[in-house]
Amino acid sequence: MQELLNTPPDPQVRVEQLARCGATQEDIAAELQISLECIQDQFQREFERGQAMGRNMVVEKLFHNAASGSNMAASALWVKARCGWRDTGSASSFPNVIYSILDVSQRSDANPNDQTQP
Repeated sequence: MQELLNTPPDPQVRVEQLARCGATQEDIAAELQISLECIQDQFQREFERGQAMGRNMVVEKLFHNAASGSNMAASALWVKARCGWRDTGSASSFPNVIYSILDVSQRSDANPNDQTQP
């Protein structure tokens, strides 16, 4: 039974595991003691799948943190990366922006047919 615990994993599985954690093809080749060309020729699919799985795991965790509202940094990163938002100025101008938006909104509510610019 002890022999089963010490047997190395299938090389395909190991390539996928290491790629999922962000290891380069060079690092994987070194760990498995095979050539880089062997990784590129025989394990390319496993390498690409592992990379995709790793990215998806992190994106999913980021999304859950952002959506929960308990991690404002994650929420800010998510809307910047996925919704195209960006920082446009200093935080000191933020209240003025809010008041400007409210002012425009109130004017358009008062006269919905008025198409003039403020």
